[in-house]
Amino acid sequence: MILGVLRGMQVETNRLAVADQAFIAELDSQGTARELACGTTATLLTRLLNIHPGEAGQRVKAAGNMGPRRGLPGEALPPIFEKVAAAQAAGAISTAHARVITKAITDLHDSVPAGNEEWVQAALVEEAHDNNPAQLSHVARAMSYLINQDGTPPSEDERRRRRNLRIRRRDDGTLRLEGELTALCAEALLSALEPLAAPAPAAADGAKDPRTSGQRLHDALYDAALLALRSKQLPDCGGFAATILLTMTAEQFATGKGPVRTGHGDHVGMDEALTLFGDSRIVPVVLGRTKQILTHGGSHRIFTEGQRLAMIARDQGCSFPTCDRPPALCQAHHVTDYSITHRTSVDDGTLLCGFHHREHPRLGWTCRMINGTPHWTAPAWLDPTHTLRRNRAHDLLPV
Repeated sequence: MILGVLRGMQVETNRLAVADQAFIAELDSQGTARELACGTTATLLTRLLNIHPGEAGQRVKAAGNMGPRRGLPGEALPPIFEKVAAAQAAGAISTAHARVITKAITDLHDSVPAGNEEWVQAALVEEAHDNNPAQLSHVARAMSYLINQDGTPPSEDERRRRRNLRIRRRDDGTLRLEGELTALCAEALLSALEPLAAPAPAAADGAKDPRTSGQRLHDALYDAALLALRSKQLPDCGGFAATILLTMTAEQFATGKGPVRTGHGDHVGMDEALTLFGDSRIVPVVLGRTKQILTHGGSHRIFTEGQRLAMIARDQGCSFPTCDRPPALCQAHHVTDYSITHRTSVDDGTLLCGFHHREHPRLGWTCRMINGTPHWTAPAWLDPTHTLRRNRAHDLLPV
């Protein structure tokens, strides 16, 4: 009895994906996310449904692959992966199966002879009936080998299509890098890292460099990044030169102890941070108890680099409520129009991402500074009480 109920529930869960994809595809086509100041449909789903951004992105991607489409004149078009969508509608395969199939066909795109993609899709859908998603991945890899078993190297266009770099952040601030580089990118990277990754000269006592080759490559990448920052040849990020920003309290600065917050929201020890303070592209910012900035201001129209960096230390990104855009994607904004105050200072300025910088007046949101920090008021249709709001999206890790 229970086994049958569970099987039935899974079938209905599989079918629900079709409705989910249809609704999301409609939201995306109508531009609803933009109207609600969310920027993207994935961001809208994250906020509306309180789900992980990764899940939101997967659901938007699934809607694009298996959801309904319309042509330019408005006529209905079948889904890109029509057979996958049909199997989902029948409740025969799960969303995980669908992801495996669509990824496999996308990866095989240049290897499959013209007109055969439908056959590959049908074959994988059929295999999905008897294989769980993990097993189906093995089937897809075997099929890829059979289709391309002559070892024909991928074309230049295919290599360019495959290029990618994924940066996965861990809770402790460390990163995991994964990706696929083009031949020229690999050559440039290796040429930069090889001289920096060479073993250090033996010490006076004859001891050799104790680092593994992997550790030396890591340190070489770190040194190469610092060299790029010091070169001052990198493009500006949101109006200021690329800079490592380290934020701390006055007590931490005075005692040299405690965790220091980086510009991307992670923490390093003060002893480690102190080794960088002499670098011209490392800027320490000391904040008061309420995160106010006390020493910046001026009568110029354009925010200076120092003012932008100070606002980064305070706002940590876009200050619009719930927006999680980082400082590199933000612009400096006069809270009170410059034509009224004729002053440009951090106590009347804030960071806004390009979208919210452009759109917040049209959307009816207003900003005011209270105790040196930006607060926002929603339009009456959204919040008749006009409650002041601060963006807490960047405050998950305290300074």
